[in-house]
Amino acid sequence: MAFDGNGNFVRSYSWVQDANNNIDITASRVDTEDNGFATGLSLCVTRDGQGKMASDFLPNSSGAYNLGTAIRSWLNITALSGTIGPPSSGVAWSVNGVANSNAIAVISPNTAGQSFGMAIVAGTNASDYCARFLNAGSVDILRIFGDGGVTIGAPAGGSFGGGTINVQSDIILNGVQIYAGIPLNNQSSNYVLALGDASKCVAQANAAGTVTIPTNASVAFPIGTVISIYNDTSGNITIPTAGDTVRFGSTGASGTRTLAQNGLATILKLKTTTWVISGSGLS
Repeated sequence: MAFDGNGNFVRSYSWVQDANNNIDITASRVDTEDNGFATGLSLCVTRDGQGKMASDFLPNSSGAYNLGTAIRSWLNITALSGTIGPPSSGVAWSVNGVANSNAIAVISPNTAGQSFGMAIVAGTNASDYCARFLNAGSVDILRIFGDGGVTIGAPAGGSFGGGTINVQSDIILNGVQIYAGIPLNNQSSNYVLALGDASKCVAQANAAGTVTIPTNASVAFPIGTVISIYNDTSGNITIPTAGDTVRFGSTGASGTRTLAQNGLATILKLKTTTWVISGSGLS
């Protein structure tokens, strides 16, 4: 056994003690001692990477570990109490022995009466990260900044700011895309609403054309879906249903609705097979 379990190397023999006890130095005893040295050296981590870690790397007594020139505080994890944090809760990690405000600090959440799992505190600047995730190509996937700003992907036009969320591409909730405004879906012939029309405005430019509300069996819009319909013609258009119930907001009557020139109607899905429609120029 080269080490005693606490990182202390243990020699097999003491030559001074053997001499005092009149024990001869023999080849077998020298081999045993040298084999202990060889075992101990084989358990060491080597600078050139040949000797790699085979188990957890533990911090020193001050809760830090040194790797080359970089120094990081160790995360103390206590499974039973559920605490995760550096040696001093809320203290930023250090780089080269100097506290770095751009590094994260994890604080313990085990305060009486609190039920959250973990809190992460950013550095002192608004642009410091609370959390940052990158893909294999080192491109940002998710960033949470010190001022509460969040970016998803690598959006252009700013990285953080006052709790805003800046997304590179689409935001989809329950299968429905969320927009900053109301995108237009311009149509010039009779049209049947599609799932992608949720949260959009369908502008019908076909004189005497139709915008049909499909049945839930053919297009399963989520309950709560809202779609606007605009009459972009010089006459009336009609809004029929393919079979589900569409209630007229002012009377509760169901059936095909007529939308006058420049009229704007909104439909809201109330139940699986029930919509309500209201708006200006609607009859």
